[in-house]
Amino acid sequence: MADTGPLTCPQTGARVPFNIKTDAKSVARDWNQSIQIRCPHCGDSHAIKYREVYMDKAIAGFQDDFALAMLSKTSPTRSAREI
Repeated sequence: MADTGPLTCPQTGARVPFNIKTDAKSVARDWNQSIQIRCPHCGDSHAIKYREVYMDKAIAGFQDDFALAMLSKTSPTRSAREI
């Protein structure tokens, strides 16, 4: 899973992009671990807890799904002839 997660470079303030695995085995194994990520902005390594990244993406996904559900409730349904 590609992510521009909740990690921000403390020196530049820029978001730090990174990839993490989110399969069930990885989640169970790495839940309490810290991830070291090499920052492309300052060159240092920054640490973040795996669970913080996972939960941030889960909540963001929920918010996206909720927004889509609300949009579909407020948008009129178009008939096949209109499409």
